[in-house]
Amino acid sequence: INKIAVVNYECQEKLQKLGYDVGTIDGLLGRKTKNALVTYQADNKLPIGQLDFVSLKHLGLIND
Repeated sequence: INKIAVVNYECQEKLQKLGYDVGTIDGLLGRKTKNALVTYQADNKLPIGQLDFVSLKHLGLIND
């Protein structure tokens, strides 16, 4: 199993549940997912541009 795809898939699911349009939930960090991520990060005053530890933690996808 590709761990990056799993993380991307979980991120897409979470963003979609929060009302952000990620497009197709497919485990790929495509244009719509990137746009949704950047919007989520801006809305929550997080560092913008990467699916990083801070964003994953804020989304509740990882623990300390």
